[in-house]
Amino acid sequence: ELDPTDEDAKVNYELLKQVLQQQEQQQQDKQNQEQDQEKQDQQKQDQDSEGQDEQNKNQDNQEKGEDQQEDQQQSQSEKEEEKKEQQQSQAKKDETQDQKTDKQMQAEAILNALKDQEKINQKRQIAKSKSRKLEKDW
Repeated sequence: ELDPTDEDAKVNYELLKQVLQQQEQQQQDKQNQEQDQEKQDQQKQDQDSEGQDEQNKNQDNQEKGEDQQEDQQQSQSEKEEEKKEQQQSQAKKDETQDQKTDKQMQAEAILNALKDQEKINQKRQIAKSKSRKLEKDW
């Protein structure tokens, strides 16, 4: 702001803006991950309580027939295992997507900084070449 012609200050200002944006994005990603983890934990707790309720019902039904109870328990355990596997696979997918986005964001920031620096260097080279031509104009 003090010297609008200072190219180094402009570059530093832009880099600082990008770094701050990255930090904010990372904080938001962490918060989203924490919220997702809390939701998954609540779902697991809900499933566990549902499983306990179903087990209590199964114990009541035991008097009617042990065969029916065994079939229900097996199907419940199979369903619970399938749900756990799905949750684990979903969690792994979410983690890989978050990692990719973080890496992509960092790569984009680096590329943008390099592009800005390249533009500045090109302008300097043009200015140097113009000044040289003026000095030796025979």
